[in-house]
Amino acid sequence: LAVTRGCTDCHGGDLAGRVVIDAGPVGLYVAANLTAAGAGAGMDDRLFEHAVRHGVGRDGRPLRFMPATDFAGMGDDDVAALFAFVRSMPPASRALPETWIGPLGRVLYLFDLIPVLLTAEAVDHAAASAPRAAPVAAATADYGRYLAQGCTGCHGQRFAGGRLPGAPPDLPTPANLTPDPSGLGGWSEADFMRAIREGKRPDGSDIDPFMPWKSLAHM
Repeated sequence: LAVTRGCTDCHGGDLAGRVVIDAGPVGLYVAANLTAAGAGAGMDDRLFEHAVRHGVGRDGRPLRFMPATDFAGMGDDDVAALFAFVRSMPPASRALPETWIGPLGRVLYLFDLIPVLLTAEAVDHAAASAPRAAPVAAATADYGRYLAQGCTGCHGQRFAGGRLPGAPPDLPTPANLTPDPSGLGGWSEADFMRAIREGKRPDGSDIDPFMPWKSLAHM
């Protein structure tokens, strides 16, 4: 789950944190060290659940850039499994700067152009607190919808893609994943599998590694 849901993409394979995006005047996004040598010190299952499904830190304040909207609907067993994995990692530390929001980032936030900055504001906290079970793992639209919660952060709730608000100019634009001809309308299941497993489009061109296909390939 930590690999296929993108936790290791941001926090690193050892979960000791890393610089994720340096967007100049917009800001610097640094994923926290989740091991016992960092933010994981003294973290219990309640604090972990609040961070993952609610986007709220141990001080009760919203976490910056934590994509809680992607995890708010995660089943209880899956959250517990992620917590067990985080607790199993050995303490590790590296020198990291702190996340900061630049002047342009603050302006973009005021105009609601960086919705991922404080996702706690967008989470339905009552629904996120309710006990839940993940759908049965199977090749069904129901289970696919559950998995695809992690795709909406970039591709949007309707999977129509488009430029990410506040994204630096060198960041690729997430693709349209709908059945529209401009999206995946002409794709077969084999084309989709190749994109996820090999990072290749049907025409053989490479998908930008910003799309975390290398993580999804482990599904």
